[in-house]
Amino acid sequence: MNPAIRLGASSQWAMPSWSEEREEFERVAASDGLDVRKLRAAFDRGRLIPLSDADWSRLENTDSGPGLTSVAARRLALEYERDLDSMMDAMRDGEQLPAPIVLQKHDGSLTLVAGNTRLMVARLLGVRPTVLFIQLGR
Repeated sequence: MNPAIRLGASSQWAMPSWSEEREEFERVAASDGLDVRKLRAAFDRGRLIPLSDADWSRLENTDSGPGLTSVAARRLALEYERDLDSMMDAMRDGEQLPAPIVLQKHDGSLTLVAGNTRLMVARLLGVRPTVLFIQLGR
């Protein structure tokens, strides 16, 4: 699989790193009663795909919904201690960013594991994000 997918002139998404996102997986495992080892196996099987509007609209655990405003995004980025302007510049300049991670759980629901700010920036800039889509085995 190509480690990065180029989407138009405004963004490039790369395979995220397990080690850099491990804490996010541990948070999801603890909050949802999941086994982090099974999440790791799902991560290893994951694939980079464009996030469809339908899946984006039903994605849990994100602030990147269709009504997102730049004022709300700035407030949230400050709250999360993220640099929204740098991320917007990076996405506009086509810099490679780790793809957000979306987990499909056993019941079919979709949860954002990592990448909320990246999704907010994509929403604000009108960029179709590519995500690492992972599924728990049934």
